[in-house]
Amino acid sequence: MAPEIKITVRNTVSKVEAPRHIIQILDEELMVEHPGAKYMRMRNPGMDGFWHPVSVARGTFPTGLLNRVLKELPICQVIDERVRPTVAPFNENVLPDITLAKHQKEAILVALEKGRGILAMSVNAGKTEVAISIALHVSGKTVWMVHRKDLLYQVQEMIERRCGSRAALFGDGCWDDITENTKFIVAMPQTVKEKLELFVDLVGDANVLIIDEAHRGAAGKEFYKVCQSIPAYYRIGLSGTVDTEDAVRNLRIRAATGEPIYTIKSPDLQAIGWSAPCKVIYHKTDNPPMFPGHNWDEAKKTLIVENAERNAEIVWLAMEASKEGKPCLVICDSLKHVRIITELLRGEGIRVRQLTGKHAAATRIQARKDLACGA
Repeated sequence: MAPEIKITVRNTVSKVEAPRHIIQILDEELMVEHPGAKYMRMRNPGMDGFWHPVSVARGTFPTGLLNRVLKELPICQVIDERVRPTVAPFNENVLPDITLAKHQKEAILVALEKGRGILAMSVNAGKTEVAISIALHVSGKTVWMVHRKDLLYQVQEMIERRCGSRAALFGDGCWDDITENTKFIVAMPQTVKEKLELFVDLVGDANVLIIDEAHRGAAGKEFYKVCQSIPAYYRIGLSGTVDTEDAVRNLRIRAATGEPIYTIKSPDLQAIGWSAPCKVIYHKTDNPPMFPGHNWDEAKKTLIVENAERNAEIVWLAMEASKEGKPCLVICDSLKHVRIITELLRGEGIRVRQLTGKHAAATRIQARKDLACGA
């Protein structure tokens, strides 16, 4: 006779009641190996190099992996203790100043029906408007997690522009008050993890959790911990890149939210006339010699940030665009590199504007508009 297996489902963490050997098998099926696991084991022989979303000792697992657990344990009793919040009938005009596109409405409807999962929507698909619309259909507060301070202000600005609501900020030195009328809370895990218990007390009654750029955010260990501390029913991840080469990050995204529930890729957006096609051209440059023993920061500094030949190539490409009257956007991932490229361009007489996450949101928004119109 098969042993009785019972699964109790809750918003963030669910529980399996089954013989220990069955939970151990479940753990073996769901665990994934860390990149560099070989070196982890060498440094710490006590580590097996795997991420174990299933706790064998407690018989628990992240609810985002419920479908995977049910696939492994198809014959079981499921007790769903989650309480679905009040959801308004779908209103395609929920954002008064814009008309939602067909793909945006599809994503909203799927998210409202499923309750949790990843909206795998390509860049320029309008994910932010989709997430705001989802939140406006669900009663109660919405916590919106971001991993960068420029996103913190971008999301706040977009929320205010689209629905007139002023979001409370927790990040970049901000720890705003939350009132009974607060609908949106935009937070950075780097800030709230230091006072996580207090933050959860403030937002524990939120019904919606939005995880922006989930492939970067929820996939990180600390970000994941913060997200799992917020017991919202609706748990929606936003990502244009759901899967990476890191199996642990890929599984953590799903553990915090769920499986992908809606997908639209760049070619799909181009096919419907939403996005313009782009052409990617790779330019080769010779790298300065590197010797064994350099760490990542040293290699990045030598091969990228201070690589004179590479920087000269970037400047030449920008100058060619300028001669043709085309606006040019140069993206760097460090402040030092931004300054180097800016100085080189100015040295060539090119009109250039330097823009970083330290600039105010209004300044960044205006710069984006100026670039689009060639001002």
